[in-house]
Amino acid sequence: MELLVVSALIAIMLAVSIPRVQGLFFSDPLKRSARLLALAVNEARRVALESPAGGVLLVDVTAATVEIRSQQNGTFLKDRATAKPLKVPLEEPVSIGSVWTLSNGRSLSGTVPVWINRRGMIEPVILELRDTDRVMTMKASPFLAEVEIYDTALSPPDYLVVGSVPRR
Repeated sequence: MELLVVSALIAIMLAVSIPRVQGLFFSDPLKRSARLLALAVNEARRVALESPAGGVLLVDVTAATVEIRSQQNGTFLKDRATAKPLKVPLEEPVSIGSVWTLSNGRSLSGTVPVWINRRGMIEPVILELRDTDRVMTMKASPFLAEVEIYDTALSPPDYLVVGSVPRR
């Protein structure tokens, strides 16, 4: 009888606490923005695979938006409901701190193109997201199928930075 009472109390406590923990995880604007950008990268890879010339992900650091385009004729991927270019806006307190790409280096403002070839291989990119007091970093590589998300700021590896001296 005691075991049944204790089991019932544990079940009640779990039933009350699990939705609250899930609400904290899914209501975080920084994490939600990182997941949206990871989905945008995957969608841009899909667009690049369908286009004979590849695709490009245009990251606007100043406006904190990301656009997906095909390289073939520069057309945007369009939202089916509105027929407008597909833009991925970030949630309000979240901004893009910087974008590092292999071709452009680190950019703190403006629009940065992230190239994706017709095989879906993305240019190495490190995208830093910020809110009021935290930083998250997204890293995409041509050889990784998934986008990696970190809770800290990352720097590009020394061997990819132009002008860096190899370490021995």
